[in-house]
Amino acid sequence: MAVDKALHPKGSIIFKLLIVVFLFLMMVSILFPRAEWKVQDEEKITCQLQMENLSYVVREYSYKHQGYVDSLGEYLEFIRTDSVLVDPPRYEIESLVRDASEGRDSLLLDFSDEFHLSHFKADTIRRVVMEWVFLLLDSIHVYVVREHGLKNQGYVDDLGEYLEFIRTDSVLIDQARYEIERLTRDASEGRDSLLLDFSDEFHLSHFKADTTRLVVMERDSLLLDSVHVYVVPHREFIKIPVSILVLTAETPITVMAREKNVTDHAMLIWANSHINYSWIMPEPVLMKASDAVISLPVDSLELCTTSRMPYKLNVNVRSRLEGVAKFLVHKDSLETNISRDTLMVDLFNHNLKTDALAEVLVIVAEDSSLIEKKDSLLVSHFIKKVSEVKRKDEFEVSGDYTITVPADTMANWQDSLRIRQAVFLAHVDSLSMVLKSLEEFQLLTTRVSYEESYYIAKVDTIGVTIRCPIDSVYHKPDRSLIQKIFGVGPTENHGHVENGDLSWSEQK
Repeated sequence: MAVDKALHPKGSIIFKLLIVVFLFLMMVSILFPRAEWKVQDEEKITCQLQMENLSYVVREYSYKHQGYVDSLGEYLEFIRTDSVLVDPPRYEIESLVRDASEGRDSLLLDFSDEFHLSHFKADTIRRVVMEWVFLLLDSIHVYVVREHGLKNQGYVDDLGEYLEFIRTDSVLIDQARYEIERLTRDASEGRDSLLLDFSDEFHLSHFKADTTRLVVMERDSLLLDSVHVYVVPHREFIKIPVSILVLTAETPITVMAREKNVTDHAMLIWANSHINYSWIMPEPVLMKASDAVISLPVDSLELCTTSRMPYKLNVNVRSRLEGVAKFLVHKDSLETNISRDTLMVDLFNHNLKTDALAEVLVIVAEDSSLIEKKDSLLVSHFIKKVSEVKRKDEFEVSGDYTITVPADTMANWQDSLRIRQAVFLAHVDSLSMVLKSLEEFQLLTTRVSYEESYYIAKVDTIGVTIRCPIDSVYHKPDRSLIQKIFGVGPTENHGHVENGDLSWSEQK
């Protein structure tokens, strides 16, 4: 029987190969970029962690040397060879409720060192202290049976009879007899001593001359909770000493995380009675700085994970710039006067305007109906101030401005014109423009000369900026053809740490 060939079509092998190739390219175009993005994210996180660790090295270095340097090698050598005296971490304790009337107490525990410490852990040690005459049930039977036998000259097998007997009977108790051991008898030194004891530890608890035995059948119990709370260091800092907080209360202590999360940074402790706490505090431990200050190996802190270039360090300084402008009023107009310097005119105008405004505010405070006329009052009082200016009157305006810049850029601030622009801000608004345009003021400015001086008053070193060596973007060299075709874009800068502040902290 002939086979129908139409049921078994034979397509071109070329088309089949093309389909396979297209499927392969499609998978590569999806999976390859995803893998590269994952690598970039991992490198970014590691690079940022390295810069954060470097900032802790810089901080520890500044504690020891009272200053900063811009040498990455010096910081790494310091953390590699130095040692640190590490105190056990302490907790912040906030009392939330302490209300004796409600019989309730609570505490909120927290810690601020999120770099070394990861979360709280609590162990509860609960013990029941039983205060009763008979220590064990077997002892109850033995002593009751013995007392019944002494009184009745015989025994029964009825537990109820024994209990009724011990509940209602009375006993005549002789004085307790002591065991006396002589320790010292030395007549020459006039000294003697005795050790007193008693053998009946069941009935007697302490010495007393006349003792009446009371048989108590009801248990009097006191429930005590003891909770040990300690923080769990990150695995990189397992060597640091850990202090233990011991909490005790007469009622069960409840331990819960603030966010109902086992690894939360804060822990809520509460009980239906007063909470007492004390510390089990180990001694400070002298540790290698690399074990106590950083969470990564020292050798991994030098190079960016992506570019494999060393991190850039700049020492930062905070400087206060100061300036003084002195104005002198003359009798006649001057060829060189403040009218040619817009900034000086604005400063002089602002000085007179401030005095006039102070008088206007006093008037308005006394009569609130004049508030709507405040601007017109200011103009009239400003003109009055201008008319009161006399020959040889002197005015002085001072200003200051604080900058935080890298130390190697301070040379750019030696320019007095730049300091002038930073120190003196022109106080110009629409009303100031009106006052400047007054004829009385313009005539006055032609008779005013000025002197000005600018300088750097103070320079303080405040920290270090640690920058990723990638300027803007980084293209990896020697990329393969597949990477060039299917790969993702270049890696962007990973951020910086300036004076301990992480540029990416808000993005966490």
